[in-house]
Amino acid sequence: FGLRKIIYGETNELIKNSLFIVGHESSAMFQAAISDKSILILDDETFPPLRKECITKMAIFLDIEIISMQNLEENRIIDYFESYDKDHSDLIYNYFSMNNPNTEFQYLLLDKLKQMDKTL
Repeated sequence: FGLRKIIYGETNELIKNSLFIVGHESSAMFQAAISDKSILILDDETFPPLRKECITKMAIFLDIEIISMQNLEENRIIDYFESYDKDHSDLIYNYFSMNNPNTEFQYLLLDKLKQMDKTL
């Protein structure tokens, strides 16, 4: 990780106390959306293809522009955050909420578990 400090087990607290989140395709991006934080997704030309694919999928999922680290400029970052107006409430409800009326996944999971139990 180079000179970066890596902190484990404190992601939620760090996000809660942050002004914004900068990342790639980490699950912390989901917590940032739930915590209603501004999110900046970065890409770099040195990243391998699989990582780039994951970054693209995360950006599509969160409906957020990807910014290349090769094009980072102070004014662009300032403009990005000043105009940031993403509302992830629908995403949170539809993807994360257990109150979502679509409970089909629960039945699919139960069926799979039952099938697994029969094979053991």
